[in-house]
Amino acid sequence: MNRPPKKKKQRQDGLAEDPRFSREELERAAPHASKAEGDDRNIVEIDDAFAEADLEDRAWLYWQNNKGTIIAAIVIAILGVVGVNTWKMMQANQVANLQEDYSLAIGDAEKLQSFGAANSDTALGGIATLKAADDKYTAGEFETAIGLYQQSVPALKDTVIVGRARLGVGMSQIKAGQTDAGKATLTTLMDSAAILAAIRAEAALEVAQLELASGNRDAAQKILENVTEMENVTYWKRMAEALIRSEKLNVES
Repeated sequence: MNRPPKKKKQRQDGLAEDPRFSREELERAAPHASKAEGDDRNIVEIDDAFAEADLEDRAWLYWQNNKGTIIAAIVIAILGVVGVNTWKMMQANQVANLQEDYSLAIGDAEKLQSFGAANSDTALGGIATLKAADDKYTAGEFETAIGLYQQSVPALKDTVIVGRARLGVGMSQIKAGQTDAGKATLTTLMDSAAILAAIRAEAALEVAQLELASGNRDAAQKILENVTEMENVTYWKRMAEALIRSEKLNVES
């Protein structure tokens, strides 16, 4: 009669006693206990496992290890592009609105003056103030024109028409009876190399005529001769030559 197999007893080391197997065989067959928490001495780096992986697997591994950083970088880049484009759009809309307001103000000196004052930090605001000053000058309101021309200068300082505003200041001063101030303004202007040649030539012609009116023919002739030597000022050069030939300059003392 066959006996039933003996019941396996559990040893303290976790191995069951079984007379059919030797101690060494039981140890080899026993499942390995899980490592204690925090013990990573026998961990195999996943990168080592992929040492022979192809390009696609390596890309997948890189994505798994770095997807948080990659996504953050993409989001930052997108936000940067959106921010720049939004700013450009806002700037374009602002310029368009400014141009529309300026167009509505043209033809009305008071509206131009108000527009210029409200936008004094822009070139278009300076142009509006300059146009308002021209209107006041044409209307004979020279004192008001002086102030408006002066107000337009800061906004136009980086434009080619800043000389036009300074010329307006000097001419308005002369018309308002402030001859000495006007002469000084125009003299400074005609000697400014950064100003357009045509503006300097016009200022010089006006100063020369003031010198002639004061009887300073030599000073007037020198100024006029300088104008004839300037380039790209054909109209003013002819005016200067005509004054040099005129009786005003050649009258006997």
